[in-house]
Amino acid sequence: MQLKSETKVGFFVLIAGIILAYMAAHLGVFKFYMKSYKSYFVYFKDINGLENKADVKIAGVKVGWIDNINLLQNDVRAKIKIKILDKYCLYDDAYARIHQEGLLGKKYLELIPGTPGLSLINSEGTLGKSVKQPASVEDLMSKFEKIANNIEDVSASLKGAFGTPGQQNQLRSIISNINEASSKIAIFTDVLARNQQNIDGMIHDFRTFSKHIAPIGQDIQRAAQTFDNNFSTVAQRLDATLKNISSIAEKIDQGRGLIGKLVNEDEVYDDLKVVAGGFREMAEVADKTGIVFDTHFETMGRLAEHYEHRDSKGYFDIRLHTNEDTFYQLQLVGSEKGSINRTVDRNQYFDYDNRELTVKNVNDQFGPSFQFPPPRLDTLRVTRNTLKFGLQIGKTYKDLALRFGIFENYVGAAIDYELPFCNENFRWVTTLEMFDFRGQDRIDDRRPHLKWINRVFFMKNLYMDFGADDFVSRKNANPFFGCGIRFSDDDIKYLLAKFGSLVSTGALGLR
Repeated sequence: MQLKSETKVGFFVLIAGIILAYMAAHLGVFKFYMKSYKSYFVYFKDINGLENKADVKIAGVKVGWIDNINLLQNDVRAKIKIKILDKYCLYDDAYARIHQEGLLGKKYLELIPGTPGLSLINSEGTLGKSVKQPASVEDLMSKFEKIANNIEDVSASLKGAFGTPGQQNQLRSIISNINEASSKIAIFTDVLARNQQNIDGMIHDFRTFSKHIAPIGQDIQRAAQTFDNNFSTVAQRLDATLKNISSIAEKIDQGRGLIGKLVNEDEVYDDLKVVAGGFREMAEVADKTGIVFDTHFETMGRLAEHYEHRDSKGYFDIRLHTNEDTFYQLQLVGSEKGSINRTVDRNQYFDYDNRELTVKNVNDQFGPSFQFPPPRLDTLRVTRNTLKFGLQIGKTYKDLALRFGIFENYVGAAIDYELPFCNENFRWVTTLEMFDFRGQDRIDDRRPHLKWINRVFFMKNLYMDFGADDFVSRKNANPFFGCGIRFSDDDIKYLLAKFGSLVSTGALGLR
């Protein structure tokens, strides 16, 4: 007996329901199978970067996960509910702290169980000891922002110190006084040079006197020698220094160099302020934006409509999370069957008087029994484009997400729902996509394209997918299965940190 495609898809959906019921009853993924875990509560003033389902560890060994995070309105603290295996005990002085795997790795909650011998904390109890907040990348970014603000303050101070005409005149007066002092020092050194013989006589008398007072005379002699040898050099160096100060002040007054432009040009100061603000905004946007990469393939279970082979598809998705509940998704799809591009050749028939022949005028002339070729013949030529694209905007509501935009070259919408399992190593996301509402990607069927997708995560980054593609069409309904991999920017940071540590270890080993 030949089964219709709708019947096959129905059997496929029934089998998927049976699998779901089996997992609910035997795999321990629902809440009533969580008896081997105990719940505890802990409070933090700041948990930036810590998310639901994050690991909970004791001495670096994973013992549970974060079950829920809520914000308390009264004292503005985060209340975290954690699940840990009941074989691990927490004592009265136990506490928790937030750790990070490497410099850029993901964050997790580290538990310090406390001192054995003290009273135990019961399930649903609270870890009362104060927790320690770790240094984070956000703290570093905040310090960089303070440095940028300090640069702006220094620029403003320089501009305030030398920006007005009165202050510039005052600076010129100071430089002029310094020049005058250097000239007088030069005259003084010249006088000393002209009276060198008299000075030498005085020094000779001092030397004679020093012979009678040996200890003091030796000191005076060394001082005289030092003064005689180095005074002219010191004066020359002082004169050169004052000339350099005068040159620098002149350059500042003329607006030359960075400080000169900051003092004399408002545009440079404004540009520096804009650049500092731009860096601050870029740091804030980069800190808030999360990226998720997803790639998977799908293999169909039967031949595609008007095609000689089973279709197979490959997907590559990039999802940008600009905040906690909004995201944008870019999608590239490769399909063996591809999407249809149509061209139509139209043939017309004319009589000897160059009039177009139609069924009506032929019947009027020759009667309805006259056999005549059809007045119009449409020839459909189909070409296939194997590359498709998508661009969607999404909104999340806890375990539910709505998406709107372009799906495989056509406008559509989708609903994603994560089934509420309480198992940290198991996730099930079911999706319904609706697009191509006029059936333009088919040849003789105008029903919309509906697709049911299930992604079952047995690990954090690896998953299996199955479902029914185009399951309302007459000839193209198809069950499919496949697998995929998904990773976030936190995973990339973790891998880079691990790779960096391996490279460092290797470099140290080579040395």
